Amino acid sequence: MDSQTASTIPTTTTTIPTTTDTTPTTTPTPTATAPFDKQRQEALERRDMLAKLRAAVEQARRVEEQKVPGLVYVADFLTAKEEAALLQHVDRSPWETSLKRRVQQYGWTYRYKERSVQASDYLGPLPAWMGGVLARLRQSGLASTEFDQCIVNEYMPGQGIAAHVDRPHLFDDEIVTVSLGSAVQMDFEPARKGSAATATATKTSGPEPAASSVSLRLAARSAALLSGEARYAWTHGIAARLSDPNPATGERKRRRRRVSLTFRRVKSVARPADD
Repeated sequence: MDSQTASTIPTTTTTIPTTTDTTPTTTPTPTATAPFDKQRQEALERRDMLAKLRAAVEQARRVEEQKVPGLVYVADFLTAKEEAALLQHVDRSPWETSLKRRVQQYGWTYRYKERSVQASDYLGPLPAWMGGVLARLRQSGLASTEFDQCIVNEYMPGQGIAAHVDRPHLFDDEIVTVSLGSAVQMDFEPARKGSAATATATKTSGPEPAASSVSLRLAARSAALLSGEARYAWTHGIAARLSDPNPATGERKRRRRRVSLTFRRVKSVARPADD
């Protein structure tokens, strides 16, 4: 009973005999509101984050379209906690060491020497620990593809990857890379004329680009989508060096270990490379 209610009850002069209360004292049962409140708060935070990501994706489409059409870059796509959890899963899994950098493959095995994917290369569905990233890609509006292949690349300082276009005949239009650990500079250049990639680009997104190279800093926890012209008419690569220039100050910043998750969808198998 609260104090406001008690003040409305008239007082009396009745004397109540004093007795000794022998009733055992009981501890109130804790309520279940604390876990519920925490779950509700987490749900609200996820909703707010998705709303911000959707807005960031729309903004990025407008900004990046001016540089490389089809390139959409979103910083802070993951939280630091999510990044750490993904790195734990990666580091608990076995690595392939046949390349200069270490890799892991999920969904389908891409044969680097033959530059192909065969029917026997199917590994099964993508692991459950990637489910949160895949769901966010769709919910944020960044990508609509149901990805079925992922390559995990590890880049130590001094390592990179040559400029390339992901095989147009093997993989669908949308490709997404998610960065974990260190930031790195990725360089985009118009693909050479007459290649299978630019031929595909002409069919899907118009003429070949006339612009010069474009560099983009991929921050830790960011995501970048390549589709259309950015996917087919531009190469992307990472220079093998120990540091990258800071776009804000021009000073060089030393690289640390970077892990990338590159999501693709296989659209054909058992075909030789055609470029």
